[in-house]
Amino acid sequence: MKDILLVDDKLWYAPDLAKSLEFYGRRFNVITANSGRKAAEMLRTVVIDIVIVNLAISDADIFELIEYVKGKLPRVTIVTVRSDEKREADELFRSMGVAHCLEDPLDFMQVANTILTA
Repeated sequence: MKDILLVDDKLWYAPDLAKSLEFYGRRFNVITANSGRKAAEMLRTVVIDIVIVNLAISDADIFELIEYVKGKLPRVTIVTVRSDEKREADELFRSMGVAHCLEDPLDFMQVANTILTA
């Protein structure tokens, strides 16, 4: 089972993501955090395989979260979600250790495939 931490201040789509992942059976466990700071706190106590971070999040902790994960939890895969106009940021985030950069709006099957190959 892959444990996924979804970091977004607009978590309205989290149930949709979890539901779309049901197609794959009980292979995923999705938990959520509404800020980078909350995600970092959770990562101190919860074992996670994949962190999915929406770059549109309204708190400034995204860079710190990515640095924390890569520094303290290097085996954790980081996936970012961004709007089309922020495409140029992909290179920066990949240089920071982000494995995948996805475009919003999310294609849930693409997310599932990204998770399965992570």
